Amino acid sequence: MRLGLVFEGGGAKGAYHIGVWKAIRELGIEKHITSVSGTSVGALNAAMFYLGKFEQAEHIWENITNEDILNVKSEDYLANGNCIFSQKKLSGIVEQAISGEKHNKKCDKCYITCRSRDKAEHRYFEWSRYIDNEYKKKILLASSAIPGIFASVEIDGEFYVDGGANADNTPITPLTKDRLDRIIIIHLSNAKANNDPMFIDIIPSQDIGAFIDGTLDFEHSSIMRRIELGYADGMKILLPLAERLCIPEIKTKNHAKEKRMIMIQIKL
Repeated sequence: MRLGLVFEGGGAKGAYHIGVWKAIRELGIEKHITSVSGTSVGALNAAMFYLGKFEQAEHIWENITNEDILNVKSEDYLANGNCIFSQKKLSGIVEQAISGEKHNKKCDKCYITCRSRDKAEHRYFEWSRYIDNEYKKKILLASSAIPGIFASVEIDGEFYVDGGANADNTPITPLTKDRLDRIIIIHLSNAKANNDPMFIDIIPSQDIGAFIDGTLDFEHSSIMRRIELGYADGMKILLPLAERLCIPEIKTKNHAKEKRMIMIQIKL
């Protein structure tokens, strides 16, 4: 079975993605995912998924701080296009996230969504087909450039901003042409589940914040809570898919015991 995976945008709420990703790994579903897409923070997580860097993604999220992202210096203000924060530290995090040659061999494609600053249109970059790391970093920084918060990023002579800003925050569209059997969507908002059986929606079962107390909240305790919730929700929602795939890691003699342990973790 060929699966797609969508990472919705949402700033610090993206920690929830990491918990779901952990569940995907533990259930043995990861090797069936051949295409990923993401917007904003979902773009960074999608890129790390494509590269097969779960441990690095987990480390980045567990150690990130408000100062790493919401970095402002008065002398940088005008140089930063009159935006509130600088992307200097975020740029370093992106560099760390995508450096190296590691690649998830099962995942063929990765799409990143950005919106044109000056046109009423957005663009799905097929990030996985580019070789130059600086170009790839630009795409990720552009997709995370929330208007008014971070400055726009120039790519190929055009300025781009956050792909979730009046564009496509849940980029399912680029995956629909990849002949997938199912698409898993990791939401960061109280979205309405799709009725189409093609889609498997993972929606936070508890509130993970709005803009100030969610998107811009990189406090360690908040990050860890979102990771734990993502793991619990991912296990609960994806276990039936894992069983349907007859994955060896799930179909064992100790299956009943393992399932009970999973349910205990979900309740916790």
